[in-house]
Parts: sequence; structure tokens; C-alpha cells
Amino acid sequence: MSTRSQIKVIHNGKSVELYHHCDGYPEGVGFCLLKILEKEHKGWHPSELVTEMVKKGNFEITFGRHCDIEYYYELNFDKEVVNCMEVDNWGDSMEILRHIDLQYDAEKDVYVDEEIFK
Repeated sequence: MSTRSQIKVIHNGKSVELYHHCDGYPEGVGFCLLKILEKEHKGWHPSELVTEMVKKGNFEITFGRHCDIEYYYELNFDKEVVNCMEVDNWGDSMEILRHIDLQYDAEKDVYVDEEIFK
């Protein structure tokens, strides 16, 4: 079964929601988002990063909340932070079960983003 996630990308006070069908846990999508934020510090513009995320097929733009996600992320370029939440989103509303402090660990990284930056 896939671990689904949704990502709210925030830049200049505006946001877009993205959906990722698999590897949505912190060692997958979470580490990918941390690396994306790092790329922004290396001269990539946030809109270029989001375009690459979608163009490579790893993420899709979504409208509204998917009802089957297990993790919800906020990739906030304005505050330079990635927030990770484990959620219960199988009912009518999303309940945050816990906030997860993302700390990158190369040994646990499943390399979700390998294709994004090629």
C-alpha cells in the first residue's frame, strides 16, 4: 500500500497544494522537501522548483484535500522551514496526530527526489 501525502507550498504569502502518491513518510517526501529547500538556497527560485516537481511527474497539483493522506507537509519558502504532520484524514476532516521534527539522515533517505533535479 502506498503512503500518500499532500504538500502545501508557500511562497510570498501565496500557496499551492501538491499531492504525492507514494513514499510520503518523512524519510521519503519529507527528506525530499528538505533538499528542495536547500536547493532554493543555491539559487533556484521556488516557482522553478515546484515546476520541476510537477514536470517530472513526482508530484501533482491538487485542489482540495485528498481523503487518504497519511502525512501533510508545509514547504514554507517564506520562513525557510518544512513542517511535517502525521494526520488521520480518512474521515470528513483532517486530524493532526503529531508534529514530526524533520532531521535529515542520509542513511535513511529513500531518494524520492532523484529525478527532480536532473
